[in-house]
Amino acid sequence: MVIADVFSFASPSSPVLFLTDKVDSKRGASGRFSQGDVAMSHAPKNSRRLLSHDEVKAAEAAFQGQPFNDDWSESARLVYDGMLSAICKRNEQRREVQATLDVDEADYVSTLLLREEMAEEVSAAVERVKRLLNQGFAALVGLVLLWSLMPQPVEAGPSDGRREQLIPILGVTMTQAPTGIVANLIVSFEERLDSSGLMVHFKTTPGRFSRMAQTAVEQAIYRTARAAGLSTDSWTVSLSVPYAGMTVYGESLSAMVALVVVALAKGEMIPPDRVMTGAVSSEGRIVPVGAVPIKVMAANAAHMHRVLVPDEVDTADADWATPFLVQVSPVGSIFQAYEALTDRPLRP
Repeated sequence: MVIADVFSFASPSSPVLFLTDKVDSKRGASGRFSQGDVAMSHAPKNSRRLLSHDEVKAAEAAFQGQPFNDDWSESARLVYDGMLSAICKRNEQRREVQATLDVDEADYVSTLLLREEMAEEVSAAVERVKRLLNQGFAALVGLVLLWSLMPQPVEAGPSDGRREQLIPILGVTMTQAPTGIVANLIVSFEERLDSSGLMVHFKTTPGRFSRMAQTAVEQAIYRTARAAGLSTDSWTVSLSVPYAGMTVYGESLSAMVALVVVALAKGEMIPPDRVMTGAVSSEGRIVPVGAVPIKVMAANAAHMHRVLVPDEVDTADADWATPFLVQVSPVGSIFQAYEALTDRPLRP
């Protein structure tokens, strides 16, 4: 079972299971609960307790949509039923908060999406003009005029101001039958005049990031920048989840976020139809994460054209077939990942 990289929706007043997204460094997402990973609360904090072995197994079964084992204890039955209830309630709340998303935030996200769509339209227009080049000088003039209207890449520097990009990430919903999902994050980059160190701000509204997700992202930015030969001492990075009530768990978003930040620092952009799942090791390797098959299926459903996955398969994932309309690219290092996402080398 994969509990890392889960998007959850919870009400402070509702009984919930408290789950950590613990990852085994040798096996990637471990796929199993332990007694230290799971606790249950139907009351104030001081009444929380660790679950027994049967109760942990019941929580796993509920999360995976498996039937209850009659050999388990009666308290395990309560955990099983409570888990299903919490999952269903969170799913209902997700639909409610998405339906009542704050207008200003929705407008802001729509504006960023519009920018991406305009960039795609301009690129498509350029390709159309190129195909007309053989028809005469008029087409060449049209290409020159169109090129003059396109935004040009800029070099990173203190005077460049703030740059931001709406990026896709892959995750797994906490529903009775976990499914893949493509969500968006807003990533902002700014290079300061001072050199007091990397500053990463994780906004807590509308959505938020778990502590593990924050740590993984910060480490990935450091490691990716170091591999690119860039100093992070003057960088300020801000990240926002533009969905009310959503919490992003796990580390599989960290490689995608780090590569986007480095691209913004270099004055480059990652196309909106490319996405990646994976984490970054201290040696710059892309380490395996869980639930890759259902994440790829979600990317295919969202009309992504290219999905980057770790070249090392997580042992918890069974064999799976690649969707016909999406290009799945296994990558082993951040150098390979950056070039696959941007069509440019990480270092010249």
